[in-house]
Amino acid sequence: MNKHRRMALFTPIIAASAVGIAIWAGVALGSTPRHHATAGQHASGLTTSGQAGPAEQAAPAAPAQAVAVPAMQAPRSPLANHTLDVYLAGYDSGLVFRTAHWVAGGLDGGHYAVGKASTRLPLASAAVIRSAVMLCSGGQPTLDPHGYGSKACTAAQLKATLTSGATTYARIHVNAAGQIASVVERYVP
Repeated sequence: MNKHRRMALFTPIIAASAVGIAIWAGVALGSTPRHHATAGQHASGLTTSGQAGPAEQAAPAAPAQAVAVPAMQAPRSPLANHTLDVYLAGYDSGLVFRTAHWVAGGLDGGHYAVGKASTRLPLASAAVIRSAVMLCSGGQPTLDPHGYGSKACTAAQLKATLTSGATTYARIHVNAAGQIASVVERYVP
């Protein structure tokens, strides 16, 4: 057998193998290249014998499954589930306050020491608000036996008082969601 005849025998095998690999790669990547037909195969994917070609015999690619992505959650406040004594400094997009703690001693028996850093947290939709004097008591003290406010206020009254520039001391509770669930004003003579 001469050299040219041997090359003629192997050339279709090599060409068919290359096309078969290209078709297999297309199926593996999820797209079957229909516009490339191998020798003896029509563009429809059927061979000249009427049987399905390699593109039709391959298992169809499985549809992509949706991956459940968890909803973005707001970062948890380090103050969540805490009750704090605070200095209420204002209200804009949330209640603005600075932490405060009672320091005993002095002529008045003690005073509140106020922290320097301000914190802003949103008010919960069903927040409990109690006034001692400033928030909604009209200047008349409304106190429980421990010196905390006992008159119920609305969130609108709290916001109006604090946006007008008034400041006061209070005990707040921050819920697990990082929202202020209660504001109880502290009477400080």
